[in-house]
Amino acid sequence: MKLILVLAFLGILSSCSTRTCKPNETISSQDNTAKVSQPVAGETTISPTTNMTNQIKKIKVYKADGSVQCEQGTGTKPEEMQKQLGDIKVYSAENKHDGLIRIQVCGAPTGNCNVFEINESDFTKAEKLGFKKWKNN
Repeated sequence: MKLILVLAFLGILSSCSTRTCKPNETISSQDNTAKVSQPVAGETTISPTTNMTNQIKKIKVYKADGSVQCEQGTGTKPEEMQKQLGDIKVYSAENKHDGLIRIQVCGAPTGNCNVFEINESDFTKAEKLGFKKWKNN
């Protein structure tokens, strides 16, 4: 039994001696210069200087839907509220709860919000329309 425990311990100890188990390890090499390989026919290569500014950065914004407890059907649907955003491009729209705890009493807000995914560059326009940046998932 002791032999099995010793062998298991040695197995575990030796398994983390590889490079993949030590993510913070720095790899040293004799030649620190970057090597550029020639592309093979049909391969696509990405240059280290590729400009990634063409990607559109998106964020989520929200506004409370106005629904209240004990009154089904209250609140504005995302499709209706999206009209408030005007010419701002909307990638997705959904109704979500804001995750906050609320008192349970008829007439109190439910905490449901309409959440829209837009371009980050349009945030200031949306903010002027009363929308806030969504920080929940």
